[in-house]
Amino acid sequence: MPSYLPGGNKSGGMHFGGEDFDPELWYWEANTAGKLRYPHSIQLVVGSFRELFGTELGRQLQAWCKRWGWPLAWAPGAGDWRAPRPATPLRPGRLLDPFVLAASRAGGNITVPEKARAAFGAAWGQANATANATQTDKDVWWESLRSVMPPMLELEPLRGGSCQAPAAGRCVGTTQSGDCVCYG
Repeated sequence: MPSYLPGGNKSGGMHFGGEDFDPELWYWEANTAGKLRYPHSIQLVVGSFRELFGTELGRQLQAWCKRWGWPLAWAPGAGDWRAPRPATPLRPGRLLDPFVLAASRAGGNITVPEKARAAFGAAWGQANATANATQTDKDVWWESLRSVMPPMLELEPLRGGSCQAPAAGRCVGTTQSGDCVCYG
């Protein structure tokens, strides 16, 4: 089993599925005020759409999240810094992965329509089948996928007062439709 934590390779970076990531380009984000226990302290994983969506490494990320019951959200990601920036900036945001959400311990209050699962799967297949996709291709796929996903899968970051106590400490964000995505 590969190591998923920093320090998994000799350069101090992260080892994931046989790939080494440069620690200066990949990071773990946390707001902690105490000791965290792995894996129980992780509540949400965010994957880079541009880098991982439709790839074998993306499938491994999905499997890892399913294994631990974590929801997975996709965000545009940094992409290739050498690529030209799109004329129209990408809409920020995160899309919940409907297949991972179904296996997650969070989001029990969200029912994902089959049509959304089918659209997500089709987008994954398109990304997987397109070798040598450009940054522009990936940006178009991101916007296209966002345009067909229902509001319940668009995840906004959790802000103070977004969700009511006692669930607030167990929530990972809110949907565009205003529902809190929380662990049950």
